[in-house]
Amino acid sequence: LYSLQGRYATALFTVAAKTKKIKEVESEAIKVKSFILKNHDIQHFLKNPTVGRDAKKEVVVSMLTKQKYSDIVVNFFKALADNGRLNDSLKVINSFEQLMRDYNAEVHVQIVSNQVTHLYLKYKM
Repeated sequence: LYSLQGRYATALFTVAAKTKKIKEVESEAIKVKSFILKNHDIQHFLKNPTVGRDAKKEVVVSMLTKQKYSDIVVNFFKALADNGRLNDSLKVINSFEQLMRDYNAEVHVQIVSNQVTHLYLKYKM
């Protein structure tokens, strides 16, 4: 999580923790990720270098606001847009999910058989 995406994810996590809205932000980040993964037009739009930062910002903020996402998430995506990092949205959300797994004390377990299964188990110390 020391990558650029990790730093953005850490910033999002820090704001969510300070405002005591971690679960809300986690839920919204998962929804945004799902939306991006299901919509190839959005994926193309976010990665398209011919669309300017301001145009991308306007579209993304409008979509998130209409869907009634929290100010934390909307402002976070504004920051990504301002810094030309919307194309890294999925990587940032993946890093944020890793932070959330660590925060929730979850361990990634992979069971190898004729089918690959991924589990996240909570542990307590």
